[in-house]
Amino acid sequence: DEKVRKAAAEALGGADPRASPDAGPALAAALRKDAAAAVRAAAADALRELDEVSAQAAVALEEAAEGDPSPVVRLAARRALWEYHL
Repeated sequence: DEKVRKAAAEALGGADPRASPDAGPALAAALRKDAAAAVRAAAADALRELDEVSAQAAVALEEAAEGDPSPVVRLAARRALWEYHL
């Protein structure tokens, strides 16, 4: 269910990466593969909220910022990348 996947992505954004090391990779996978734009945007926002910078997440965000078919997802990915650069 799209609403459940979106809620899960939002919840993972508040996770502690040390306690939940799979949060970042799961969000990156959702950003790359989920069929629903709302879920992909939530995953990008959640990656921005994690207190962790990873190469895997950065690559997924760059791909989404440049090539996602949804403008909402592209914007969310760009915002997350901006935070990564800070």
